Amino acid sequence: MDVPAYLTTNTNLPNPCGPVAGANILGYWHKKGYPKLQLSSDEQTGAQLTTCLYYDMGTSSIWGSPVGNFRYGVEYHANASYHPPYNCGYHFWTAWQRPATYESLVWEINADRPLCIIMGWPPPTSPFGPYGIHWVVGIGYYQPSNIIYIRDGWSTGTVAWNFDVLAPYLGGYVYVYPSP
Repeated sequence: MDVPAYLTTNTNLPNPCGPVAGANILGYWHKKGYPKLQLSSDEQTGAQLTTCLYYDMGTSSIWGSPVGNFRYGVEYHANASYHPPYNCGYHFWTAWQRPATYESLVWEINADRPLCIIMGWPPPTSPFGPYGIHWVVGIGYYQPSNIIYIRDGWSTGTVAWNFDVLAPYLGGYVYVYPSP
């Protein structure tokens, strides 16, 4: 539960779900010993970090944050040695997995690594639906019922979804890892 619950409503930017998911992940790694991924002023709402990632990702007010932009923006933010007001200089990398599987999510959570999930809006006939994409962060699971727990920038706290119901809407996972 060390993953922040930043909200899309903490910013006036259009389509900020990708930057919010990225801020939640970087906020988690900040708490795990990677200082300066966020500022002390970000710890409550993540607004400044979300705004920074919005521009680092090249987020579009129409298309949001495609996977390539999301990955580039997170890596750029975490790895830039001089990125005012942030000064990270780490060696973070991202990986993309498609299709998203329940087993992969369980593996990452068991390894103490939350993951970004890209999903489409209905109907499930298209991998991203007719209305676009949405980013959330996978933070836990309950295996007997195939429940996954997420941080969704649209709601506070933790949201529980049945993976089997959600699976047709999932576009894949983006993993954010610090290099050893």
